[in-house]
Amino acid sequence: MPVGEIWTNGAIHSTSTFESFIDTIADQKIPYHEAEVGTTIRVGDLELKTLYSNPNAADLNDTSLVLHVTDGTISFLFTGDAEYAAEMEMLQTVADQLPAQILKVGHHGSYTSSSPAFLTAVQPEVAIYSAGRNNDYGHPHQETITHLLNAGVTIYGTDVHGTVMVETDGSRYLVYPSINTPAMAGGNPQPAVTIPATVLPQPPVVGLPSATLRYYDPNGPDRDCGNFATHAEAQAFFVAAGGPARDPHRLDGDNDGIACESLP
Repeated sequence: MPVGEIWTNGAIHSTSTFESFIDTIADQKIPYHEAEVGTTIRVGDLELKTLYSNPNAADLNDTSLVLHVTDGTISFLFTGDAEYAAEMEMLQTVADQLPAQILKVGHHGSYTSSSPAFLTAVQPEVAIYSAGRNNDYGHPHQETITHLLNAGVTIYGTDVHGTVMVETDGSRYLVYPSINTPAMAGGNPQPAVTIPATVLPQPPVVGLPSATLRYYDPNGPDRDCGNFATHAEAQAFFVAAGGPARDPHRLDGDNDGIACESLP
């Protein structure tokens, strides 16, 4: 697919994938831009505005760009892998610009994103998360699903609904999942706006190991595999701490992206 231009926030990484990405931009002479908070791009009737950009964030996930996309009266918020620290920064700096009818859920539905305070500011009607079925990380996490349902949001996920497409004419929108499974609904979606949804039993997800692991504290105590009861618990902490790109607690001894594989 031809690429007209590339936008990033300037964050860099040492992986071969990132190096290949930069080499491809140079080889194909693709125009390259770095977006800052407030950078606005217009494509036809769409307006894309950068609400968060921090290439120097301590956590790699928090280097994600967060974009607010508007078409007429319909808005989308794309959060990438942004986690709690990024959400708190946005609440302090751009809270009045966060509201959007459709939210792309942060970090695949991890408990490290989608805090109640953030959801209150966004006020989404529909939330869409991207996660593989039966993935090793337990995404989406139960806490995130609960937060979304408590906020009255209708939830679609790629592990349950396949490809999820949203179509808008700038005044209303329709949600088209490729797998016709009813969405989980925390509120009362309007049939004229979205496909009617009914409440379903929540899909199997890995529960939170402890409230103390809800958000990773880089100043907290060091941990090793003996501090966790299960592999899922260790993996959730490992990812929250920056894994697999960063492993400050040395939970991934063989560097395969999986923490504490000896645990049940």
